[in-house]
Amino acid sequence: FLFLKATLLENKPSSPNAKASSGAFSKRQSYCRIVSAVALILRLNAYGKSNDNLYMDDSKVKYPPHPFYTLSTAEYKHLHQLLKQVLLPPALSMKEDKVTNVRLTLAKCLRVMPLDIRDAGEVSIILRTLDDEIETWEGGGGQNMDTDVPPTKKNKRDE
Repeated sequence: FLFLKATLLENKPSSPNAKASSGAFSKRQSYCRIVSAVALILRLNAYGKSNDNLYMDDSKVKYPPHPFYTLSTAEYKHLHQLLKQVLLPPALSMKEDKVTNVRLTLAKCLRVMPLDIRDAGEVSIILRTLDDEIETWEGGGGQNMDTDVPPTKKNKRDE
C-alpha cells in the first residue's frame, strides 16, 4: 500500500525544482482501477465457491471458471480486510474530485465491490450520489456503464 500511495496518490514533484504534476488525475484513476481489480477478485471468488459445479470439462481436465477460485477462506478474509480498511478509504475520498473522469472511474469501482461493502454505509451513499450525478451529464455520460451489476438494497426498495 505504501508504494501505491507514494506513486499514485501523493502528487509530489520528482525533484525539488519541479512542480507537482497537474496530470495526477490519471494516477487517481489508476488507483481506482487497482481497487476494482481487488474487488473483482473477491466477487469472482465468492461467485465461484457458490457455483462449484461450473467447472468446464475439456478432455477430462477440469478448469475453474476464473483464475481466483483458489483463495482459501483465510486469504479471502485477509484480502477483504485490506480492501475495506486500507485500499477503499483513499478511493472514497475521490468522491468530490474536480476531474469528472476520476468520479466516473470511482463509480465504476464502487459498482464491482463485494455486496457486503457496496450495499453498506458510506459506500452505498457515495455510489448513489455518483450515479445520480452521472445521469445528469449531457451526452449520457453514464449510459455505457455496466448495468448487469445488481442494484443496491436502497435502489431495490425504491422500485
